[in-house]
Amino acid sequence: MNNIESKRYIHRCGLKSASVNRSQAIFPKGRINSALRKVSLILFLTLTSCSYSIDRKELIGNWNIEIERKLENGNWESDEITFFKMSTIPNVFKYSKFLSFHDDGVIELNSLSTDRFPEYYLLDESSQTIYMSLDPIEGIPTQIDRSLFVFHMKVNNNTNFSLTTNTDSDVRLVLNKQ
Repeated sequence: MNNIESKRYIHRCGLKSASVNRSQAIFPKGRINSALRKVSLILFLTLTSCSYSIDRKELIGNWNIEIERKLENGNWESDEITFFKMSTIPNVFKYSKFLSFHDDGVIELNSLSTDRFPEYYLLDESSQTIYMSLDPIEGIPTQIDRSLFVFHMKVNNNTNFSLTTNTDSDVRLVLNKQ
């Protein structure tokens, strides 16, 4: 046998291993690469199949609203009473228990407050973003002003999703279909 093909190893404990050539290897490189490809394919399919999205037809209807606040340990807790911190989401939705999305782009809130609430919405299905505004929205906005709310959706299933904003990362709206 050639010295290049066959190697002997001395282990830390002092034992000598038997000489093994490449054809006798227990884990050939081709098998390892094949297994890695299969594992990565399964992982990719698993991760992509778990991501839900919601379209305009599924969004239309009545939704119960629950406001949750992120705790210091990273868990979320229902937050219906305390709104001491200046936050966009609680200030807009604190008096509403449900909202209704209509197919003509109108939002209906059951608010008891005299404050002005967003009356119109636009769903960007590709980025799973909801734009809410006091005025009708014609297309995806390029500039964001004070009258426009931008919510990013995390869809759990077709009857439950949460909305967060870039400005209030510690507060979210959880919507459950009625």
